[in-house]
Amino acid sequence: QPLDVVDTVGAGDAFTGALLWSLSRAGLLGADARGRLRAITPDELAGHVAVATRAAELTVQRAGADPPTRQSLEEYGRRR
Repeated sequence: QPLDVVDTVGAGDAFTGALLWSLSRAGLLGADARGRLRAITPDELAGHVAVATRAAELTVQRAGADPPTRQSLEEYGRRR
C-alpha cells in the first residue's frame, strides 16, 4: 500500500515488537510453545506479519520513533 512516509526511525522496532505481541497473543512464544510455533501454517504466519507490517506503517507516518499503541494498531487494522 502506498503511504506518506514522514520518518522511518523506529519502523523496524515497531515491526518486531508487534510481531512478538501478535505471536504472544496467539500463545506461540516461550519454551512450552515451541512445537505450536513450529506448526503454524503459512497463512497464520502471514496474519502475524500483517499485524507487524501495520505497526511499521503507522510508525513511518509520524515523526520520530513513535510506535502505535495497541488500540491505534487495532483501529488501523480495521480500516485497512
